Amino acid sequence: MVRRERILIAILMLNLILLYQFSINNVYATNVRYVYLFEIDEVKPVKVAYDAKNDRIIVADEDNRILIYDKDGRLIKQLDSMVTDSDSIINRRGLDYDNDNDRLLVIGSVPFTPKGKSVVNVAGVNVLDREGNILFNFSVVKNHDTYALVIPHQIAYDHNHDRVIAVGIDPEVYIFDDNGNLMHKFRIPKYGSEQYMYAGAILPTARLIRVWDVVYDHNNDRIIVADTWIPGYSNVQILNNSGDRVLRLVPPSREEFEPVTSVAYDHNHDRVIVADASNKIYIFDRDGRFMTEFGSKGNKILEFNNILDITYDPNNDRILVADYGNDRVQVLGLVGGVGTVKIHHQQYYTSLLMILIFVAAGAIAVQTIVYLKRRGYLLGKLSVRR
Repeated sequence: MVRRERILIAILMLNLILLYQFSINNVYATNVRYVYLFEIDEVKPVKVAYDAKNDRIIVADEDNRILIYDKDGRLIKQLDSMVTDSDSIINRRGLDYDNDNDRLLVIGSVPFTPKGKSVVNVAGVNVLDREGNILFNFSVVKNHDTYALVIPHQIAYDHNHDRVIAVGIDPEVYIFDDNGNLMHKFRIPKYGSEQYMYAGAILPTARLIRVWDVVYDHNNDRIIVADTWIPGYSNVQILNNSGDRVLRLVPPSREEFEPVTSVAYDHNHDRVIVADASNKIYIFDRDGRFMTEFGSKGNKILEFNNILDITYDPNNDRILVADYGNDRVQVLGLVGGVGTVKIHHQQYYTSLLMILIFVAAGAIAVQTIVYLKRRGYLLGKLSVRR
């Protein structure tokens, strides 16, 4: 075999390697499917968390209670009056479980004493032991004299650094140590143009409506936030620990999500899970590539009516969905660890086209070699055998 023939065969082999790599990177997502397992009914869930240390489901409901269930949905304990009844705070509950220290973190009513005034109850973070007894609480005070506080909306626990991460309705992320001492804060990056038309007026910069949710990706040491800006930008942003944007997730077939209601991280498979106001749940890989979606409005299984929160149960490979409008928490399981749901059609056809291009290039290379051998060309020389 002459040298030029070997080069052509090497090119063919390179094409096959590229084909294999491309198929791994773009078509692997065809095997993701979640199915309905069971539901916790007769509850108005606002927030849901999973206690992986003790295998328990924890729900905050509309009646200001914390309900603790075993992993199969049987009620174990009920904690009352964990949040204030004030209209300014009632819808700003947050919930997460600190598995490192076996503690429950609940946004609710905490005591606060303004300068020269008597004690009042404000929104803050309560830290409870596994039985529901309050260990301590803390809040964020911007200005003690003017009684300006940060009202936390959601919290997450960073297991890598033993930190509590809180977000409020302002565009900032607050980082506390595990004793509730504020360490630092940073602003959430703005997304979009420099000028916006809203209600007939031009706004010089985007204005944040609300930070809806926050979760910590301890596999990759990243903070994931869901936020909404005027005039309608709804984002899921992945930030590093300095607050710089690493990724922005984009749903299939459009540029923006419907208002995002919750975000979770599947640490077992390195996936981001997003729920929005369209009653859909989206799955992305760790690099922000869309994998699949499911859900629609309704009251049947795998249908939802106003998803207020989602969380991931790493012990049992399940998604817990606070299906508020249907008075239930749906528990969804990953089929066989893999499942079989089709990839988004646009991504599928793009992958198929690229595969066909690689195959065609390889076929042309092989046919070229065969043609040259049959015609008797001596590769490397411009002569023909007579």
